Amino acid sequence: MSSLTVGISAPADFFDWDHEQRQRYLTQVADAGLDHVFIADHVSFRGGSGIDAVTYLAAMSGIEPRLGLYAGVLLLSLRHPMVAARQINQLALAAPGRVSIGIGVGGEDRHEFEVCGVDPA
Repeated sequence: MSSLTVGISAPADFFDWDHEQRQRYLTQVADAGLDHVFIADHVSFRGGSGIDAVTYLAAMSGIEPRLGLYAGVLLLSLRHPMVAARQINQLALAAPGRVSIGIGVGGEDRHEFEVCGVDPA
């Protein structure tokens, strides 16, 4: 049986902060006893905003090594499978035992499929 883990979603503006602010936040999260930090993933969501979860988790991995790194839900259908596999594998090698990726095949914003050249059918 797996043990329960408790984490926190990174604030939407986390990467607008300077490095010291990001470091202070993640240190406080780890010091509080939380197990992981979670980040969403969107290539181009409602008006063009986007978060590349794998890239952001890679940056977070070097800031606070005590925290697990969770992505959810990685919209795998919007990415080339070989590139996505390579990125996830290299993140897992850089942060061994710390990476969990939730995989999704669709999303509520059909525009994301359109801008990625993917037919949702």
